[in-house]
Parts: sequence; structure tokens; C-alpha cells
Amino acid sequence: MKTPADTAPEWLVARLRSLADCDARVGEPLGKCMREAADEIERLRVGYDRYEVARRMSPQQWADAWRLNISTGKPFDEIIDQLRPFMIPKDTFNP
Repeated sequence: MKTPADTAPEWLVARLRSLADCDARVGEPLGKCMREAADEIERLRVGYDRYEVARRMSPQQWADAWRLNISTGKPFDEIIDQLRPFMIPKDTFNP
């Protein structure tokens, strides 16, 4: 079940982008700042989602992911992202 905290970044990003579009039409620099803020929120959300996966991992899962990173050179973030559907129930994250 989603909580308001799970959906807040989505509606906030949408609201900031809609306001940015209005400001951009009249040529005000506020639109650019709002777009940058929305982009930063999206970037932070990706990091938060990775953190949620990592904190649910057992020590053995962490070691396995680390070994995969070391042995293949696959970026650790990609490994965490691929584990996400298995670590967090679908109704609690946004794919």
C-alpha cells in the first residue's frame, strides 16, 4: 500500500513541471529553476529507491552483489536496480 510519502515526489515533480511551463511562456527565469528542482527530486528519488533495496539486503546478498560487481565490472547501482523488484513489494515503489 502506498503512503503519502511514496507518492509525494511524483505529484510534487508534476506540479513543479506544470508551473515551470507556465513561467516559461512568459519568459521568467523561475521556470528554469523549477525544472532544475524537479530534476533534482527525480535524481534523489532514484538514490532513495536504491537505499531501500540495499537496507533490505542480507549480509550474504550484499556480499554476492559485491562479488558480482568485482568479478564482472558491472556497476553496483545496476545490480541494486535489478534486485529492486525482488526486494520491495510492487505496491511500494514506482518502477
